[in-house]
Amino acid sequence: MKPIISELKSRIDYIYNELSTLDFHLKEYENKSLRLEESRRCDGMYDVYLIMGRDIPIGIKSKTGMIANELRACLDSLAVNLAIKNGRSGRDVYFPISRTEQAFLDEGIKKIRTLSDIDKQKIIEIKPYGGENDLLFGLHELDRTRKHIRISVLSAQNDTIMAAGGFINARNGAIIKLKNIAISGPNGEASIFFDATLYSGQKVSNSTKRVKIAEGLFVKTQLNIRSQIVFDEPKQFDGKPIVPTLRSCADRILEIVSSFEDAI
Repeated sequence: MKPIISELKSRIDYIYNELSTLDFHLKEYENKSLRLEESRRCDGMYDVYLIMGRDIPIGIKSKTGMIANELRACLDSLAVNLAIKNGRSGRDVYFPISRTEQAFLDEGIKKIRTLSDIDKQKIIEIKPYGGENDLLFGLHELDRTRKHIRISVLSAQNDTIMAAGGFINARNGAIIKLKNIAISGPNGEASIFFDATLYSGQKVSNSTKRVKIAEGLFVKTQLNIRSQIVFDEPKQFDGKPIVPTLRSCADRILEIVSSFEDAI
């Protein structure tokens, strides 16, 4: 393996390790700081709220930004070394990621003008712009705004709400109406919903702290709403879980780096 490619792959391996560490801290925060709270109404029914006990730690945001920056930097380092391999300076060379195809053709392509025609064509074929490669463009935007990353907690992640041992499919943002439905729990007990409503994909953040995720539940109801810390921005990553999204970015960048193994 060529030294440059080996170094880039080592950097990506480091990112995978950092993602494992970030995942540990996210789960630790979720276990200690997120809870469900039942509020009894005057009609005897219950509403349920997702509560954020403490702010999402700055350390989580910082590590998220660091990982995004390092992933983006691996692509720029690749482009610089491709220019040097072509006998040209690496100055003002960047791996171009653009908002649109036209922006890529107008401005992005200029960032790799000192690469060989073969290497330029390989990058062109990657289509590193919004609309065609939203994963790369989302990473680019995340890196650009990494100093003020906005993340929050999303309820009913993975499209599922679990109520009393049963699973109810719930696309994020959906409102689910339940009427006179009995669901058996793990120990055989039954829970009955009288005109209950479950809200999927509700966000709670450092600014909101508390959000209603169900209302009109019977007193015996056992409710377990799955939650996960997600991105608020950029648009391409909105509502997506942090670690799986960044891991997908790392996988894609590893593929790109590996595709140039014979070029450097």
